[in-house]
Formats: sequence, structure tokens, C-alpha cells
Amino acid sequence: MKKSIPTLMAAMLALSSASALPLSAAESDYLLHSTFEEGTEKWSGRGSASVKTVSGTSRSGEYSLFTSGRESSWNGATVALGSDFKAGQDYAFSAYVMTEAEDSVTFYLTLQCNDGGTTSYPKITQVTAKKGEWAHLEASSFTIPSGASDMQLYIETEESKCSFYVDEVAAAPSGTTFDEPSAPVKMNKGDINYDGRIDSFDIILARKGLINGITDKKALKAADADSNGVYELADAVLIMKFVSGKISEFPVEEPVVVPGQQKYTCEELTEKIQNELVNTEPSSSHQEKQGVKYGTIKKENYFSKKANKQKPYNILLPADYDESKKYPVLYVLHGFFENEDRMITKGNGTMYTRQIVGNAIAEGAAKDMIVVCPFIFTSATMRDATGFGDAGSVEGYNNFVDDIVDSLMPHIEEKYSVATGRENT
Repeated sequence: MKKSIPTLMAAMLALSSASALPLSAAESDYLLHSTFEEGTEKWSGRGSASVKTVSGTSRSGEYSLFTSGRESSWNGATVALGSDFKAGQDYAFSAYVMTEAEDSVTFYLTLQCNDGGTTSYPKITQVTAKKGEWAHLEASSFTIPSGASDMQLYIETEESKCSFYVDEVAAAPSGTTFDEPSAPVKMNKGDINYDGRIDSFDIILARKGLINGITDKKALKAADADSNGVYELADAVLIMKFVSGKISEFPVEEPVVVPGQQKYTCEELTEKIQNELVNTEPSSSHQEKQGVKYGTIKKENYFSKKANKQKPYNILLPADYDESKKYPVLYVLHGFFENEDRMITKGNGTMYTRQIVGNAIAEGAAKDMIVVCPFIFTSATMRDATGFGDAGSVEGYNNFVDDIVDSLMPHIEEKYSVATGRENT
């Protein structure tokens, strides 16, 4: 009997891992696949609309995107289409929509694009949805206009201003057959493999998770049996006690409350941030205004100990910079393959950091400050990154963790009138 246990355990591990969260066979063909299991996934509200992820109503999985606050029929949910989508080429699209507000609503899946200097809004497909039922927006082949650029995919209605849900949005090259989405699931604490039962398979995954960690966010949420936001040994013990019948429900560990601070659950905080976060600054913030003084941008160099050479940076000094005053410093860092100009002088078009900061200072929303935009790639042997995966490129960016502290910040503090300390940096 003892000899059969390792074999049985291996089989159970293989079975439980295989049944955990399978991917569609066509997943590799998708150019866009929004399931909203990881949040809004770069979708945002269009017009007056706002979006947030919700659980309990979904076409597949646990979550969907809820769109509300619509003041016009064209207000809805939108996402930018990336460089995988080419003008003049054909694509298949699929999305599921539902409303609980009205008996019958016509939905459109629409493309917004710049077509030769004119914004156009070609309809991809439409469907009429019955109240409380998921309707399928699908197009097996849609041709993006030949001169299209700045493309956005969005969902709107014909006339209704109702709130609605969106789920399982997918796009792929024309001719791709989208798999039928799996059924909705409900997250139950302890049900790590989401099969609707809390049993020995979940115990195996809990033990495995203690050794290797749990990277899947859905599984991690279910494994956090005491809901304290951390998966640890205590959670695995609770799951084993539940399966053995020693407990009939999972306790909720009360978080430590710091006086003067409010505690939120993960769901409460997510909803709060989604409702309050401003995703796009108003256009007025980056327009130069009469009577407002804006700072001066200078390009300078500092010696990097890590790279053993001079490295460039741009610095924005506040209007009427006065060396007798001490200014807080904002370090603004660019992304992969970019440089010190990306965040302040030129990126994908003109960067308005100087105007945004100047307007915020003038409005009293920010203090006078110094803004530093460095070239963060730091290597003694390479001038720039050459690829996402090669070790030298990754190391060049990792090196900036030391470079900013050991070389750049001391240089800025020596050359400019800087207020030091974490509260000023």
C-alpha cells in the first residue's frame, strides 16, 4: 500500500494541474483576448461612461466588465488596438454583451480610426440582446480601412443609454474560429482548481503551492482561505481541516487596523480605485496658459559608477529657479527601448511634461519641483538594449537600481538646490 502512494499522488497532481485553468486551443491565434479576470485589461470608459470589473455576472470565468454612467448611446467601453492590427487587413472579432436594464437593446461593435486625417467609425457587427441574456457580437471577417491609424475598438448601443456587461472579447486574423467560452465560475474559498468542489485535489494544490508558489491570480485568491490577502501555511491547514470535516466554514482573519487608516478588502479597494482613478489627464492640463510660467528643460550628463561612463539626462528646472530655495525632485523613468527624451521632450508625439507640471504648480496642485528624466539603461559594455530576452539588456535595466542611488541622485543633489529625504523624492 505504501508503495502505491507516490504513484497515486503523481497521478492526482497531474490531473489537478491539467484541470485547473485550461486555455483555449485557439488562444495562440488571438491578437486580443479580454477576459477581465485580471482587471479592466486596458479597457476604459468612452465619453461619460465608466468601467469596472465585477464578479457574479459573467459569460465565462468569474468576472466581466461593467459599463455604466452612459449619457449618450455612443458612450461605452473602449480599448486601443495595438500594432498587431494592420490597415487594409481582415480580422475576426467576437464579444459578449448583456444588459439587465431593458427588454431589447441593439449593440454595436465599432472601430474608431483616423482615416486619412478624418476620424471614422465603421461598424464591425451588431446584435440585439434580450434583457438578462448574453448576446454574441461576432464577425468572421472585417476589413480595417486601408488608411486607418490610431485604432480603437469600442462597444456602444443604437439608442439605449443602459448600463451593460461585456465579457470574452477576442480578435484574430480572419478565418479564425473562436472557441465557445467555458461556463461562468464562482470563486469559493479553498476551491483552488475551480471545479466546484473542495476536496483532496485542492489539498494537493495547496501543498504544492507552499513549495512552488501560486502564480495564477484566481487560484491564489481561492487558496487564501482566511481572506487575509496572503497565501501561507495557515491557509493550507484550513483547507485540509475543511476537507476532513473538522471545520464547516473558513474563518475570516481580521486585518490589523492602524489608527486613522481605513482598511478595504481587495474587492472594495479595486472598486474604489477604478471609480476614483483618472486614466487620462484633461486636455487643458497640457496646454500652455496665459499668465502661467513654465520651467526650463536642459540636457546634462552625469558620471555613472555602474557603467563607468557619462550618461545623459534631461532636467526640468522650475520657473524662476532660485538656488537659495530647496526643491523636491521627481524622477520620471522611461520604458524599454526608450531614452531620456521619451518622457519630457519627444515620445510617441510631443510630450507635455513641462506643461502638465507647470499648470499643476500654478493651480496649487503641486509644489515647485525639479523633474529629472534620465536614460535608465546602464551598462559598461552596451549602448542600449537589443532585445527583451537577452541577458545583457535585462541587466542594463536592472543596473539602474544601483545607478540612481549611487550616481544620479548624488549628482543632482550636488549640482542643484535639492530638498533631500524620502518625503522630497
